[in-house]
Amino acid sequence: MAEIQKFRNEILEWHNKLRFEHDSPNLKIDDELNKLATEWAEDLATRDVFERRPNNSYGENQYVGSEANSQQVVESWYNEIDSYKFDEPSPDNLPEVGHFTQLVWGSTETMGCGMARSESNKVYIVCFYNPPGNIQDQFQENVRRAKNFAEVIIINYFD
Repeated sequence: MAEIQKFRNEILEWHNKLRFEHDSPNLKIDDELNKLATEWAEDLATRDVFERRPNNSYGENQYVGSEANSQQVVESWYNEIDSYKFDEPSPDNLPEVGHFTQLVWGSTETMGCGMARSESNKVYIVCFYNPPGNIQDQFQENVRRAKNFAEVIIINYFD
């Protein structure tokens, strides 16, 4: 239990460092979202599949890999910034940028994360967000440019 709590604290810290750079308020951990995200991560790990939760009323980011490294997880989501077009009202490539946009979505207030390991030794990580992001026609007000160039942020935080 201590491992998941440490992971949640670290992933929250990474979210908030990057959200700060995009003028988005800090997120807070929500215990109910932690519970739901854990249940979904366990379901994915049991079935060893990678899919979104059906009829989910929350924002959702997922990651699957060989280890649970909070920095690596958040970095993989944030790196989608390279494909995001800040000048467009809504992205035409949401599947390519949706993890990034949810991570920095300005009106999101809370998050919860869960993780589980499959029999094939994959680690499934799921984070849910409330209110959800990635709402059509609300991108420009919720996904702001970084205060510094993205490359500088990545160098400062991830190197």
